[in-house]
Amino acid sequence: GLPEWAVPVSGAAQRILAPLERAVSLAAGALRDAGGFVVRVANLSRENAALARRAESVALLEAELEELRQENARLRELLDLREHRVWLGEARVVAARVIARNPDHWFATAVLNKGAREGVAPGMAVVAAGGLAGRVIAVTPHTATVLLLTDPQSGVGARVQREGSRAEGVVLGQAGRGDLLLMRFFQREADVRRGDRIVSSDLSGQLPAGIPVGVVSEVFDDRQGPVRHAWVRPQVAFDHLDEVLVLLPPAPGQGG
Repeated sequence: GLPEWAVPVSGAAQRILAPLERAVSLAAGALRDAGGFVVRVANLSRENAALARRAESVALLEAELEELRQENARLRELLDLREHRVWLGEARVVAARVIARNPDHWFATAVLNKGAREGVAPGMAVVAAGGLAGRVIAVTPHTATVLLLTDPQSGVGARVQREGSRAEGVVLGQAGRGDLLLMRFFQREADVRRGDRIVSSDLSGQLPAGIPVGVVSEVFDDRQGPVRHAWVRPQVAFDHLDEVLVLLPPAPGQGG
Protein backbone atom coordinates (compact mmCIF):
# COMPACT_ATOMS: atom_id res chain seq x y z
CA GLY A 1 0.00 0.00 0.00
CA LEU A 2 0.80 3.62 -0.04
CA PRO A 3 2.38 5.40 2.89
CA GLU A 4 -0.03 7.15 5.26
CA TRP A 5 1.02 10.57 3.93
CA ALA A 6 0.42 9.49 0.39
CA VAL A 7 -2.79 10.91 -1.14
CA PRO A 8 -4.24 9.79 -4.44
CA VAL A 9 -3.30 12.14 -7.22
CA SER A 10 -6.90 12.96 -7.95
CA GLY A 11 -7.51 14.09 -4.39
CA ALA A 12 -4.32 16.12 -4.30
CA ALA A 13 -5.21 17.67 -7.58
CA GLN A 14 -8.62 18.57 -6.23
CA ARG A 15 -7.14 20.20 -3.15
CA ILE A 16 -4.51 21.98 -5.18
CA LEU A 17 -6.86 22.98 -7.97
CA ALA A 18 -9.81 23.85 -5.76
CA PRO A 19 -8.76 27.50 -5.24
CA LEU A 20 -8.05 27.79 -8.94
CA GLU A 21 -11.44 26.32 -9.76
CA ARG A 22 -13.07 28.75 -7.40
CA ALA A 23 -11.17 31.60 -9.03
CA VAL A 24 -12.14 30.38 -12.48
CA SER A 25 -15.72 29.98 -11.32
CA LEU A 26 -15.72 33.49 -9.90
CA ALA A 27 -14.12 34.80 -13.07
CA ALA A 28 -16.72 33.02 -15.19
CA GLY A 29 -19.47 34.45 -13.02
CA ALA A 30 -17.93 37.87 -13.31
CA LEU A 31 -17.76 37.48 -17.06
CA ARG A 32 -21.39 36.41 -17.12
CA ASP A 33 -22.31 39.38 -14.95
CA ALA A 34 -20.16 41.66 -17.10
CA GLY A 35 -21.82 40.30 -20.20
CA GLY A 36 -25.21 40.91 -18.65
CA PHE A 37 -24.13 44.43 -17.69
CA VAL A 38 -22.98 45.09 -21.24
CA VAL A 39 -26.33 43.83 -22.54
CA ARG A 40 -28.20 46.01 -20.06
CA VAL A 41 -26.09 49.04 -21.01
CA ALA A 42 -26.76 48.37 -24.69
CA ASN A 43 -30.49 48.05 -23.99
CA LEU A 44 -30.48 51.24 -21.96
CA SER A 45 -28.58 52.99 -24.75
CA ARG A 46 -31.19 51.88 -27.29
CA GLU A 47 -34.02 52.91 -24.94
CA ASN A 48 -32.40 56.29 -24.36
CA ALA A 49 -31.99 56.79 -28.09
CA ALA A 50 -35.65 55.87 -28.61
CA LEU A 51 -36.70 58.26 -25.82
CA ALA A 52 -34.56 61.00 -27.32
CA ARG A 53 -36.25 60.47 -30.70
CA ARG A 54 -39.66 60.58 -29.02
CA ALA A 55 -38.71 63.73 -27.11
CA GLU A 56 -37.55 65.32 -30.35
CA SER A 57 -40.81 64.33 -32.02
CA VAL A 58 -42.80 65.74 -29.10
CA ALA A 59 -40.81 68.99 -29.27
CA LEU A 60 -41.48 69.24 -33.00
CA LEU A 61 -45.18 68.57 -32.46
CA GLU A 62 -45.34 71.20 -29.72
CA ALA A 63 -43.64 73.71 -32.01
CA GLU A 64 -46.09 72.90 -34.81
CA LEU A 65 -49.04 73.20 -32.40
CA GLU A 66 -47.77 76.58 -31.20
CA GLU A 67 -47.51 77.75 -34.82
CA LEU A 68 -51.07 76.56 -35.43
CA ARG A 69 -52.30 78.32 -32.28
CA GLN A 70 -50.70 81.57 -33.37
CA GLU A 71 -52.04 81.19 -36.90
CA ASN A 72 -55.54 80.53 -35.55
CA ALA A 73 -55.29 83.65 -33.39
CA ARG A 74 -54.30 85.72 -36.42
CA LEU A 75 -57.10 84.21 -38.50
CA ARG A 76 -59.59 85.02 -35.74
CA GLU A 77 -58.41 88.64 -35.90
CA LEU A 78 -58.99 88.65 -39.64
CA LEU A 79 -62.42 87.08 -39.13
CA ASP A 80 -63.14 89.84 -36.65
CA LEU A 81 -62.20 92.34 -39.36
CA ARG A 82 -64.51 90.67 -41.83
CA GLU A 83 -67.53 90.36 -39.57
CA HIS A 84 -67.42 93.26 -37.14
CA ARG A 85 -65.51 96.24 -38.55
CA VAL A 86 -67.76 98.92 -39.99
CA TRP A 87 -65.04 100.17 -42.32
CA LEU A 88 -64.80 96.79 -44.05
CA GLY A 89 -68.54 96.71 -44.68
CA GLU A 90 -69.70 94.26 -47.32
CA ALA A 91 -66.49 94.36 -49.30
CA ARG A 92 -65.52 91.19 -51.10
CA VAL A 93 -62.18 89.95 -49.87
CA VAL A 94 -59.48 87.41 -50.68
CA ALA A 95 -57.61 86.00 -47.69
CA ALA A 96 -53.89 85.66 -48.37
CA ARG A 97 -50.67 84.83 -46.58
CA VAL A 98 -47.38 86.72 -46.76
CA ILE A 99 -44.87 84.28 -48.27
CA ALA A 100 -41.86 86.52 -48.90
CA ARG A 101 -40.27 89.79 -47.77
CA ASN A 102 -36.99 91.43 -48.68
CA PRO A 103 -34.72 91.29 -45.61
CA ASP A 104 -32.84 94.37 -46.86
CA HIS A 105 -36.08 96.33 -47.31
CA TRP A 106 -38.35 94.68 -44.75
CA PHE A 107 -40.84 97.56 -44.58
CA ALA A 108 -41.02 98.18 -48.32
CA THR A 109 -42.88 95.29 -49.96
CA ALA A 110 -44.37 91.88 -49.28
CA VAL A 111 -45.37 89.00 -51.55
CA LEU A 112 -48.72 87.24 -51.09
CA ASN A 113 -49.70 83.71 -52.07
CA LYS A 114 -52.76 84.88 -54.04
CA GLY A 115 -52.80 86.55 -57.44
CA ALA A 116 -54.70 87.13 -60.67
CA ARG A 117 -56.32 83.67 -60.56
CA GLU A 118 -58.12 84.77 -57.38
CA GLY A 119 -59.12 88.16 -58.80
CA VAL A 120 -56.32 90.19 -57.23
CA ALA A 121 -55.21 93.18 -59.30
CA PRO A 122 -52.88 96.19 -58.95
CA GLY A 123 -54.28 99.07 -56.92
CA MET A 124 -56.33 96.95 -54.52
CA ALA A 125 -56.13 97.70 -50.81
CA VAL A 126 -54.55 95.17 -48.47
CA VAL A 127 -55.61 95.15 -44.83
CA ALA A 128 -54.39 93.24 -41.79
CA ALA A 129 -55.53 93.03 -38.19
CA GLY A 130 -55.64 96.70 -37.17
CA GLY A 131 -56.15 98.38 -40.51
CA LEU A 132 -54.46 99.36 -43.75
CA ALA A 133 -51.28 97.44 -44.65
CA GLY A 134 -50.70 98.70 -48.19
CA ARG A 135 -51.80 98.25 -51.77
CA VAL A 136 -51.13 95.76 -54.55
CA ILE A 137 -48.64 97.00 -57.14
CA ALA A 138 -48.01 93.86 -59.25
CA VAL A 139 -49.51 90.41 -59.76
CA THR A 140 -48.74 87.04 -61.33
CA PRO A 141 -51.31 84.26 -61.73
CA HIS A 142 -50.57 82.99 -58.21
CA THR A 143 -48.85 85.83 -56.32
CA ALA A 144 -49.20 89.54 -55.61
CA THR A 145 -46.65 92.14 -54.56
CA VAL A 146 -47.80 94.67 -51.99
CA LEU A 147 -46.29 98.13 -51.47
CA LEU A 148 -46.50 98.47 -47.71
CA LEU A 149 -47.78 101.59 -45.99
CA THR A 150 -44.37 101.86 -44.31
CA ASP A 151 -42.51 102.40 -47.60
CA PRO A 152 -41.56 106.07 -48.20
CA GLN A 153 -42.99 105.77 -51.74
CA SER A 154 -46.43 104.64 -50.58
CA GLY A 155 -48.09 108.07 -50.22
CA VAL A 156 -51.63 107.34 -49.00
CA GLY A 157 -54.28 110.04 -48.71
CA ALA A 158 -55.55 110.24 -45.13
CA ARG A 159 -57.61 112.38 -42.74
CA VAL A 160 -58.29 112.91 -39.06
CA GLN A 161 -61.31 110.86 -38.06
CA ARG A 162 -62.35 113.09 -35.14
CA GLU A 163 -65.71 114.78 -35.63
CA GLY A 164 -65.31 118.48 -36.29
CA SER A 165 -61.82 118.17 -37.75
CA ARG A 166 -61.45 115.88 -40.72
CA ALA A 167 -58.16 117.60 -41.57
CA GLU A 168 -56.60 115.94 -44.60
CA GLY A 169 -53.09 115.14 -45.76
CA VAL A 170 -50.78 112.41 -47.02
CA VAL A 171 -49.25 109.60 -44.95
CA LEU A 172 -45.72 108.46 -45.85
CA GLY A 173 -43.57 105.63 -44.55
CA GLN A 174 -40.13 106.21 -43.07
CA ALA A 175 -37.13 104.39 -44.54
CA GLY A 176 -36.26 101.28 -42.55
CA ARG A 177 -38.95 101.86 -39.91
CA GLY A 178 -42.25 100.18 -39.30
CA ASP A 179 -43.16 101.92 -36.04
CA LEU A 180 -43.83 105.46 -37.32
CA LEU A 181 -45.48 107.14 -40.29
CA LEU A 182 -45.22 110.79 -41.25
CA MET A 183 -48.41 112.67 -42.09
CA ARG A 184 -48.14 115.92 -44.01
CA PHE A 185 -51.28 118.01 -43.74
CA PHE A 186 -52.40 120.34 -46.49
CA GLN A 187 -52.76 123.32 -44.14
CA ARG A 188 -50.57 124.77 -41.42
CA GLU A 189 -53.62 125.33 -39.21
CA ALA A 190 -54.91 121.80 -39.67
CA ASP A 191 -56.96 120.70 -36.65
CA VAL A 192 -55.00 117.68 -35.41
CA ARG A 193 -54.14 116.59 -31.87
CA ARG A 194 -52.14 113.87 -30.19
CA GLY A 195 -54.30 110.77 -29.90
CA ASP A 196 -56.36 111.53 -33.02
CA ARG A 197 -57.14 108.50 -35.16
CA ILE A 198 -56.07 108.68 -38.80
CA VAL A 199 -57.99 106.86 -41.55
CA SER A 200 -57.67 106.62 -45.33
CA SER A 201 -59.45 109.33 -47.31
CA ASP A 202 -61.08 109.68 -50.70
CA LEU A 203 -57.76 111.05 -51.96
CA SER A 204 -56.29 107.53 -51.76
CA GLY A 205 -57.31 106.73 -55.33
CA GLN A 206 -58.52 103.14 -55.55
CA LEU A 207 -58.21 102.59 -51.81
CA PRO A 208 -61.52 102.76 -49.92
CA ALA A 209 -61.95 105.65 -47.49
CA GLY A 210 -62.26 105.11 -43.75
CA ILE A 211 -59.71 102.30 -43.27
CA PRO A 212 -57.73 102.79 -40.02
CA VAL A 213 -54.14 103.92 -40.59
CA GLY A 214 -52.82 104.84 -37.14
CA VAL A 215 -52.90 107.14 -34.13
CA VAL A 216 -51.18 110.54 -33.86
CA SER A 217 -48.30 110.50 -31.37
CA GLU A 218 -46.89 113.99 -32.00
CA VAL A 219 -47.83 117.16 -33.92
CA PHE A 220 -45.31 119.72 -35.21
CA ASP A 221 -44.99 122.47 -37.83
CA ASP A 222 -42.64 122.28 -40.77
CA ARG A 223 -40.11 125.10 -40.54
CA GLN A 224 -39.43 124.80 -44.27
CA GLY A 225 -42.99 125.25 -45.47
CA PRO A 226 -46.54 126.30 -44.62
CA VAL A 227 -47.84 122.89 -43.54
CA ARG A 228 -48.40 120.97 -40.32
CA HIS A 229 -46.91 117.53 -39.71
CA ALA A 230 -47.67 114.66 -37.37
CA TRP A 231 -46.01 111.42 -36.37
CA VAL A 232 -48.50 108.57 -36.67
CA ARG A 233 -48.10 105.19 -35.02
CA PRO A 234 -49.54 102.58 -37.43
CA GLN A 235 -52.33 100.25 -36.36
CA VAL A 236 -50.81 97.25 -38.17
CA ALA A 237 -47.85 95.32 -36.71
CA PHE A 238 -45.58 95.49 -39.76
CA ASP A 239 -42.79 93.62 -37.98
CA HIS A 240 -44.90 90.44 -38.07
CA LEU A 241 -47.16 90.60 -41.08
CA ASP A 242 -48.56 87.14 -41.79
CA GLU A 243 -52.20 86.90 -42.91
CA VAL A 244 -53.98 89.70 -44.76
CA LEU A 245 -57.16 90.45 -46.70
CA VAL A 246 -57.16 91.90 -50.21
CA LEU A 247 -60.22 94.10 -50.82
CA LEU A 248 -61.82 93.36 -54.17
CA PRO A 249 -64.05 95.88 -55.98
CA PRO A 250 -67.80 95.47 -55.56
CA ALA A 251 -69.42 92.82 -57.70
CA PRO A 252 -71.45 94.09 -60.69
CA GLY A 253 -74.77 95.39 -59.41
CA GLN A 254 -73.53 95.55 -55.81
CA GLY A 255 -72.68 99.23 -55.94
CA GLY A 256 -69.49 100.83 -54.71
